[in-house]
Amino acid sequence: MWSDNGASVVAQNFLDTRTVDITIDSVALGHTASARIILPNRFGRQAGASWPVLYLLHGGYGSYVDWTKNSDIAGLVRERDVLVVMPDGWSLGFYTDWWARGGRKPGWETFHLVELVQILERGLHAADRRAIAGLSMGGFGAVSYAGRRPGFFRAVASFSGTLDTLHPTVEPISPGPYATWLLQAHNPADLLQNLRGTKLFVSCGDGQVGPLDPPGTDPRQHRRPVRGRTGPAEPGVLRARHTPWTRPHLRDLPRLALVAVLGT
Repeated sequence: MWSDNGASVVAQNFLDTRTVDITIDSVALGHTASARIILPNRFGRQAGASWPVLYLLHGGYGSYVDWTKNSDIAGLVRERDVLVVMPDGWSLGFYTDWWARGGRKPGWETFHLVELVQILERGLHAADRRAIAGLSMGGFGAVSYAGRRPGFFRAVASFSGTLDTLHPTVEPISPGPYATWLLQAHNPADLLQNLRGTKLFVSCGDGQVGPLDPPGTDPRQHRRPVRGRTGPAEPGVLRARHTPWTRPHLRDLPRLALVAVLGT
C-alpha cells in the first residue's frame, strides 16, 4: 500500500481478526508513524465493496491506541460495516503541517489527509464517505481538517476541542503576526463558512466542576470556557471541566461519534 508521494506501509500487526496496526514510512513526516484500524464487519466477504470511514483523532499527549484502550469502539462497531481509522498525531502535533525554518515537516495534515487517505483507498477500499471526530486536541483537529477541506468529510464531531484558537482565553503558542496568520488559517472559528452542508456536533464543558468530575476536583484548575462565534453546530454543553479519559462518561464518546457523524 502506498501514496502518490511514495509513503508506504512497512509493517502490519494484527491484534485480532479485525484490528490491525499499520506502520507507514511517511514522506510528509520524515519518519514512520502508526495507525490502528478496525476493519468492517463484512470485510473480505464482499468482493469489490467500498467502505465508509470514521476517523478518530486522539488528544494531546495521547497516541493512536487511545480510542481502543479507553473506550468500547471495537464493541460498538462489531456489527457495523465501517472502517474505523485511529492515526497517530504525535503528543502535541496539533494536526498541522509544521513550519520549521522554511520546511513543512513534520507534516501531520498531509500525512493524515493525503498519504493515509490514499493508502486506505488503495489497500482497504475506503470510500469517499468520510466522517471525523476527535477529543481535545483531536477535536480541534477534526473541525480544522473539515474546515480546511470543504466537502472532504460529510460529518464532524468535536469533544472538548479548542474551536477558537484566537480567543482571548486561549493561551497563544507564540506571539507575532505570522503566528496569528498561521493560527487563523487553521482556526475552526474562522473556517465555519466552509462547513456549510457538513453535519457538525460540538460537545464541551462549561469550565465548572460538575457531577461527572472526580471527587476533590479543584475549580481553580479550570480554564474559562470559550464563548466565541457560533456555527451550524448541534451543541452539547455539560457542567464539567476539561479532562482526558479519566471521567467515566468519556468512554461513551465513540457511541456519540457514531451517532453524530454516521447517523446510526
